[in-house]
Amino acid sequence: MSADELDALLRDRFDLSRAEIISALKTLPTRDHGSASLTRDAARLLDSVGFVSAPGADAESVVEVAASIARLIRTGYSDAEVALGLGVSECAIRQRRRERTLWAIEADGSWIYPAAQFIEVRVGGSSSLSLIPHLDRVLPALPADLQPAAVAGFLLIPRDALVISGRESAVLEWLSGGGPVEPVLQLVEIGRWAAS
Repeated sequence: MSADELDALLRDRFDLSRAEIISALKTLPTRDHGSASLTRDAARLLDSVGFVSAPGADAESVVEVAASIARLIRTGYSDAEVALGLGVSECAIRQRRRERTLWAIEADGSWIYPAAQFIEVRVGGSSSLSLIPHLDRVLPALPADLQPAAVAGFLLIPRDALVISGRESAVLEWLSGGGPVEPVLQLVEIGRWAAS
């Protein structure tokens, strides 16, 4: 496949450029392929109950994750944009990033703040930002080494513990709708417990 074909495929399938995908791939952790292998007996057991390997599934999932991260980066805000939107200094934004009270993704040496964590308010020709309520309590509770895709999954995938009008909601939807922070912090704690 030529570079032009790759560029066209990325635009057609993901509406992303090669540079955007590369930037997102850099956020992913390196893989230790040795730790993912199964013993022969474990593989036979899985085969016997219908779990079969799907060639290319691993690569496909990595591309999907990278595309999701690339979209977060493309639609995110810079330090300056967040500072202007929140009405504070860039220094204050950098401090909040270090304290992990704002969600930021490092992309090509810059910090990008995913737009999903903000509520944009437009008045006339100008706009301002506000952080989704209580997110400044949730983000520091997450493990500090959590990868951007895992943070996105935690915040954006509907959870059965967070129900609004009879349907599961995502953490950001729950909090922006006025839901209490305690059930979200319990989900963080359950995740920490399950991971240990």
